[in-house]
Amino acid sequence: MNNYNQFKTTVLQPPIESKLFITHDLAVVRQTADHVVVMQKGRVVEQGTTDELFLNAREDYTRDLINSVPGLGVELGTGENL
Repeated sequence: MNNYNQFKTTVLQPPIESKLFITHDLAVVRQTADHVVVMQKGRVVEQGTTDELFLNAREDYTRDLINSVPGLGVELGTGENL
């Protein structure tokens, strides 16, 4: 690798940052997460982008979790029910 390519890959590329946030607070998840993994009894039930899960959950367990929190059925920023 020449010096320019090394410079480009080490200095010019933005760092990739990931955080693992484990919570039962779905309101916080809805507002802060980009990707969500739903677990039930230690097993992954469903995963996807936050919008995919909150707007179109495939699994009953995920839908039940979302529906158990008042206001999560509202599209963010609009105040309108989905």
